[in-house]
Amino acid sequence: MMVISLLAMVEYRKDKEAYEVLTSFVENIVVKDNVLIISEGKAELGYGRFYSKAVYGKVPRIKNIFYVSNKCVSNIIELERISREFTLLSDFMGDYASILGVKILSRPYENIVIGIIDPKSVKLRIEPQRLMLQAKNRIIAEAKLEIENSKIKAILYAYPETDGIVYLKLHGGVPERRISIALGSVKPGEKRIIEK
Repeated sequence: MMVISLLAMVEYRKDKEAYEVLTSFVENIVVKDNVLIISEGKAELGYGRFYSKAVYGKVPRIKNIFYVSNKCVSNIIELERISREFTLLSDFMGDYASILGVKILSRPYENIVIGIIDPKSVKLRIEPQRLMLQAKNRIIAEAKLEIENSKIKAILYAYPETDGIVYLKLHGGVPERRISIALGSVKPGEKRIIEK
């Protein structure tokens, strides 16, 4: 049996109605092995990916989209068909989520979206990278970067003949959402080990 956290939500309904539909759904499902069984009978199911984007500001905006890749009619939701792969990004500007899941496409549970988030599977990792900063056909700084189990370790070195301070920042994310992390800086001739 899988030990997982299920994320369930109802799209396109007012809060009270969404709460009632979700409560009824939870009361009428049975969890058995790696499946959810809808005890009320068959429903049209769409397996696919859920995207959510929230942008903060004077007028907060939230956009939720579920792209269906294949459909079936069944009273069984196969959790094995829903990958544990997911992306969650959050900072002061807003939030972004991309989660594989299933959407119920027929009444009475229409627009319920179920995704799996397994917190034990969360790992941020990249292969060790060596970065070289070049100016006027000469190397002026280099950095070795490692990310393992969401821990960042960087060794930053600026050659003595470097003019000014060298900064190391990580930029990443997805097309809809970019983030930046400042790791540190060094002066000419300085070597620094940074851990975050």
